[in-house]
Amino acid sequence: MTNNAGKTKLHNAFRFIIDDRIVLKVVHNDGKEVYENNPIDNKNAVEVLNQSAFLSAKNDELLYFGVRITFTKIQRDDIRKLVLTKEIRCRKDVNKLQFLDVIKKVEQIDSRTQRERTVSDDFDSLADEIIRSNYRNFFLIEGEQMGLLTPLKGSNLKKTIHSIVSINELDKLVDTSRDFEKEVNKRKREFEGKLINLSAEEKARARKINDLEDELKTLEEVTLTALKSDAEKENKIIEKYKANYNNAKRNRDLAEKLDIIKRKAEKNESLMDAATYRFMTDYMTLPVFSISRTSNDGKTVASLDEHISKYRDFYSARKAELDTSLSEDEQTMMLALEKSQPKPEILQQMVDVKRCFICTTHLGTPEIKYINEKLIPFFKNEFEPDEELDKIDEINDVLKAISISTKKFADFDDEYFINRNSDVVELIQERRKIDNEKEKFIDENGDVSGNEEDEITLVSYDRALIELSKVNRKIENFEEEIISKNRLLSELKVIPIQEDKKTPELIIAEDLHEFSEKLYNVLKNSRKEEYFSFAEKLSDAATIRFRNLMKNNKTANNQEIVVNVLTRNDVDFEFEIKLINSLGHDQSQAGGASQALRQLAIVFGLIDFADVKIRFPFIADAPISKLTPETKRAFFENLLEDKAFNQCIIINMDLWDDKTDSINNLGLEILDVIKTKDASSFITLNPKENNTGVTIKYL
Repeated sequence: MTNNAGKTKLHNAFRFIIDDRIVLKVVHNDGKEVYENNPIDNKNAVEVLNQSAFLSAKNDELLYFGVRITFTKIQRDDIRKLVLTKEIRCRKDVNKLQFLDVIKKVEQIDSRTQRERTVSDDFDSLADEIIRSNYRNFFLIEGEQMGLLTPLKGSNLKKTIHSIVSINELDKLVDTSRDFEKEVNKRKREFEGKLINLSAEEKARARKINDLEDELKTLEEVTLTALKSDAEKENKIIEKYKANYNNAKRNRDLAEKLDIIKRKAEKNESLMDAATYRFMTDYMTLPVFSISRTSNDGKTVASLDEHISKYRDFYSARKAELDTSLSEDEQTMMLALEKSQPKPEILQQMVDVKRCFICTTHLGTPEIKYINEKLIPFFKNEFEPDEELDKIDEINDVLKAISISTKKFADFDDEYFINRNSDVVELIQERRKIDNEKEKFIDENGDVSGNEEDEITLVSYDRALIELSKVNRKIENFEEEIISKNRLLSELKVIPIQEDKKTPELIIAEDLHEFSEKLYNVLKNSRKEEYFSFAEKLSDAATIRFRNLMKNNKTANNQEIVVNVLTRNDVDFEFEIKLINSLGHDQSQAGGASQALRQLAIVFGLIDFADVKIRFPFIADAPISKLTPETKRAFFENLLEDKAFNQCIIINMDLWDDKTDSINNLGLEILDVIKTKDASSFITLNPKENNTGVTIKYL
């Protein structure tokens, strides 16, 4: 499969010929992209076929694509070189492929002629010898799926462990001994029921013993098991939401604080609306209604002042005309001075002291004469009465009166406006403070608006805690009841049925039941000891593996993988795996490369002390993409030195530099290490022009 020299296609080639399935990226309804193992069918066949071959094919044309793998099978002195070929036959149907069938073929290479000849060996059996079906999830892995390689808790983890080591044989023995004890007890009761020479008291005691034993079995095997299963479910919910609970709670607390700020802003806005409404209503209901209410008081006063100024100019110009002693230039100067209205008294003082009060220069005779004869008379209005001047003066007086009246009411309204304006200004300033507080809060804490996921986390976690507390109380109550019933049962059994009243069958049944109970308890305790011993050994083995895989990571050197045994009423055992740091804190939530290698370490640890030494090839696609360069180096070195694997095939792009189209520095380091190892190869696959295939080079 040569399209773009894809490493995933190469990995899928191994997977397809051994496992009949391939890894493809699937987009779920929620938009989430995941990698899943799927058989090749009509829907995905076109994704596997070389695109050049597909595009060049005609409609309805038959197309074949598949995989050939050569391997050596050694069985004592018999060495066989075999070729497995698996082809898919399909037909092009416009833009898709119609899947027809799969063709499988087994051939052997003749040791003398080196030619291939068909043999009768079963294809699937040989594929199972390459990697046995129950080991394929652990020896044939894709990098994106490594985080899901091994569940860290529950029944799936137990299945993983059982698929590699046979510790579950103890479960089978315990289950068989328990069934045997139940059957013997059933027969013992049948023989007891056939006794005819028992007193009424003895019969009642026997019935009570049987009833208590039944009740205890129901309590222990049904009621308590169900309750502990409920407790486990709640614990799983707690575990699921635990990592995000504190963050969700923080977000909720912050959201509540932000909500308080928002409510303050809403209250401020409400007060501003009320102030605006009060401004309008009060303004229209005051007892005094002045001109300033019906128009813009500033414009009214300004207009009046403008008219008064104009009439003052008229008045001054007329005065200048009436003063015949003034030349045209002097009239112009007088009109300019008229704007500032210099008082005659001040002018007289300047004459008396012979100094100008404006520029402080000395006044000579000509200047004094000009002031006395021109300026003082003009500004004292010392000229003959004039009708036009009187009319201008009268109009000016009317305008002044209107202006004074307008300003009086404007001043009256000013107090109102100032007070109302003060109220609004305070509210605006308060709003600015609130907005600044909100902006600062968001800058420091980000967007903390409560979301649905946080609410689900908080509700689910809190509800699970409450339900777990209820279940645990019920378990405690039932365990106390079991203790009480066992005590009563022991008291009743102190007085057994008299031997002379027992039948031979009952005596044998009692002896056999006693033996079955002891056997069940011995096996049950042995299983418990074995499970805990196994967990301890797996912890040590997995920790060594994990530290070796990440030996250049300082943090990993202070971490250990701990395998815990979870029991449910001494009937069912499960495992839980955690990563613990040097302070004893659980680091299991850490993702990325640590999680992937942690779970790989667990599988390798299991392989280390499996019952039968496993010698399958380890085939992995991009298992190191998330690792640091130092950890990548450690990963390769560890695999090259490992004795647990018959062969390792690592497909990756981490040792290649796309810019230089050559091996990068890390790749050169790994190449140097590989050259020192016998039967090791470093192979590169380079795409040919137009993606028509790949060029394979052995370095």
